[in-house]
Amino acid sequence: MKKLEIILGIIATTAFIMNLFFVPGSSLLILLSLGTLTILYYAFSLLLFNKIDLNQIGNRYTYQGISKLRIIGSIAAGIVLSTTYAGIMFKLIHYPGATIVLNIGLITNLVVFIVILIKHLRINDNYYLRILKRIMIIGGIGLMLVSISELTIVKFKFRNYPEYINIYEAHINDPQNEELRIKKEIEFYRITMSEEEFKTYMDYRQNQLKE
Repeated sequence: MKKLEIILGIIATTAFIMNLFFVPGSSLLILLSLGTLTILYYAFSLLLFNKIDLNQIGNRYTYQGISKLRIIGSIAAGIVLSTTYAGIMFKLIHYPGATIVLNIGLITNLVVFIVILIKHLRINDNYYLRILKRIMIIGGIGLMLVSISELTIVKFKFRNYPEYINIYEAHINDPQNEELRIKKEIEFYRITMSEEEFKTYMDYRQNQLKE
């Protein structure tokens, strides 16, 4: 399971770099890789942190050496890391509410980090070290992203498209302006779609307006 975790992390990083250069399918790749990691931590944290193989999941003897407190701790840490991953994913693909989800993940990350660090200092156990490493890496990425504004990311990514940046910034300053929202959407698709795809999209919009 650890190998899968590393592979998905590499795919997500590669997809993010591809996304900065508008490589087709990169947003979907970010969604799939980080989405899978989110589910992985949410559903399988007990196995991941206690080094239990998937084929042992149905064996009742597998959990005999694991205390109830450690089981609860593993699940809680998994939910926290899962939330942070979801926030990172939303931020990278510009989903609404990304900053809120990311902040929740980071705050709970800090709480879990303090608790696990205290336990690790008292009991030098690799179990705590496995959780601490992940919290520091994932939390560090989340902290870096939350400190960067959405506009800063857009300015870097669309640095060759000043018209889109201007519309985007205007919409941030006036989020209730429906006309700006539509202009931003059209300009975004103009940049990211092929000429044929954009023509189809505009035809679709025209038909909607007629209806």
